[in-house]
Amino acid sequence: MQVSRTVAAKRMDKTWLDSGIETGLKEFEAQLKIMETWRKKIPTTPTATLTSNHNNAIQAEQAAQKELTANKKKRDQAAKTWTRKKIEDAMKQPGAYKTKKRDIGNAKTRVTRSQEKVGEATRKIPEFDERNLKKEIVNWKAIIAQLKKFETESKNIKALKAE
Repeated sequence: MQVSRTVAAKRMDKTWLDSGIETGLKEFEAQLKIMETWRKKIPTTPTATLTSNHNNAIQAEQAAQKELTANKKKRDQAAKTWTRKKIEDAMKQPGAYKTKKRDIGNAKTRVTRSQEKVGEATRKIPEFDERNLKKEIVNWKAIIAQLKKFETESKNIKALKAE
C-alpha cells in the first residue's frame, strides 16, 4: 500500500513539474514577444525621443530604488524596536501589541511593493536602448531554449512502477 502512494505522489510531482515548466515557458515567450515589438519600434522612433524615454526610465528605476531603500530602513527600524522585552510588555496591553504587529506588517508590505516597483522599472529600461535590448532578447531566447530542452527531457522520465 505504501509503494502505490509513493508512485502516485511521484506522478503528481511529475504533473506539477510539467505544468510549472509549461507555465514558465509561456511567460518567457510572452515577455520575449513584448521585447521583439519594442525592438521593431526603435528604428521608427526619433533618437531624441528614445534618449529622453531611456533617461526617464532610468530615473524612474532610481526613484523606485530610493523608495525601496527607505522602506527597508523603516522595516528594519520597526523590527529593532520590537525586542523580546517590548513584546512581553506590549502583550500586557493588547491594543499596543496589535498596533505594533500591524505596523511591522505594513512595513514589510511596503518593502514588497517597492521591490515590485523596482522590478517593473528595471524591466522598462531596455525598451528604449537598442543595444541592450538585443542582448536581452538573445539571453531570453537562450533561456527559452534551455527550458524547452528541460521540458523534453522531463517528459522522457518514466514514473516508478509498484512491484
